[in-house]
Amino acid sequence: MVLWARPGQGEGLARELGRAWPGGDEPEFVAAEHAEGIEAHWRGTDRPVVVCVWGSVGDQRAIGRLARACGREGIALVVGGPAGACGEAARLEEACPQVVRVGCGGERGVGPLAGALAAAARFARQLRGQARQVEEQERLCQSASRRMEAQEDELRLASQLQRAVLPLELPRLGGLDLGVLYRPGAALSGDLYDAVALDGEHVGLLMADATGHGAPAAMLAMMVCRLMPMQELGPSGLRIVPPGEAMARLNESFMARRGATEALITAAYVVINTRTGEASFAAAGHPPGLIVSRGGRVHELRAGGPPLGVLEGFGYEQESAQLREGESLVLCTDGFEHVLQAEGIAAGEIDPRATPVEAHRRYVAALSRMAEGIRARGVEASLEWLRASLDGEQGSLHQADDITLLVAHRRAAVGQAAALPAPGGLAA
Repeated sequence: MVLWARPGQGEGLARELGRAWPGGDEPEFVAAEHAEGIEAHWRGTDRPVVVCVWGSVGDQRAIGRLARACGREGIALVVGGPAGACGEAARLEEACPQVVRVGCGGERGVGPLAGALAAAARFARQLRGQARQVEEQERLCQSASRRMEAQEDELRLASQLQRAVLPLELPRLGGLDLGVLYRPGAALSGDLYDAVALDGEHVGLLMADATGHGAPAAMLAMMVCRLMPMQELGPSGLRIVPPGEAMARLNESFMARRGATEALITAAYVVINTRTGEASFAAAGHPPGLIVSRGGRVHELRAGGPPLGVLEGFGYEQESAQLREGESLVLCTDGFEHVLQAEGIAAGEIDPRATPVEAHRRYVAALSRMAEGIRARGVEASLEWLRASLDGEQGSLHQADDITLLVAHRRAAVGQAAALPAPGGLAA
């Protein structure tokens, strides 16, 4: 509490106010005889402050400056004194909205002034408490903002590192053309793929999809791609590990290293002989591989078993099929089932009319149309058509899941298929 009064009046007024103070909770008074010292008092303390101008102090310019300073700082300014001695107060109200005028003196003494100051002190304490809360909230917001910026930087770096483990370019062997469509649903993807030239005539294609999203799913998918045993040195030299055996060994390695996480991973792996067209396939809870022949006929490769991490010691089945000239083999993740919906159903939403069989039929039909166009336009043009068609799907701007596709097309010696249709109509 700062009291500004004529020289010699401040200490006596403080004692009178202390005796008249309501509630007995007398504050600490600081007497000031000059305006220049008042601001120094409140700037040097973190306690609630109320300024009291007693009577006519004679310096109207100083009073005006003080009122403006109190108005800027939100400090209560109480003006009081004997009747007719506080004429300066009328002008102060324009400069400081917190001005309280109190008439004192006579029989009433300083009681009204003490009551006004006590009320102003309570208000000042509440105001200071609110100011501290605001300061704390600002500090917390700034801290949260810094953490979010750091997390965003980490996500960007993790995304760059994840993309760095993807193949820089796809193998080129024999008459096999490879292409990929990779569309993460977020900065980090639970989908990963790999394409490896195993020797001079064999290519291995791996697709993995970890449950969930974000960093945990991305790390699990990266671990699976790292652990996949595609080749090994045997007594007779380099050996290509068959897909069924590779999937079983991958399952054991994953279960031994995944720690306490209960997340599951689906995967599909195919080895293609680019000279003969033989394709060996195995999957772990993954959507089937598709071989699309002329006319859009589709053969589904379904051999395999449960997702990785479900059954220890499981022996995964393997299936072989012939990839003839002009045919395409497609591997994809289940994101295609989520994005390809019926008319009027947004991507990622559940179609109450669609059975799992119907959802499967839609995405198989869409991928079959894409693969059919490869013979006429090539792999890249067909994938571009698929990208444009996906962009036209309802809800594509808010992709609900990661979408990844690998396609291997065995070039035909002669003949072409019909041209690709215009983009759109995937779910037809």
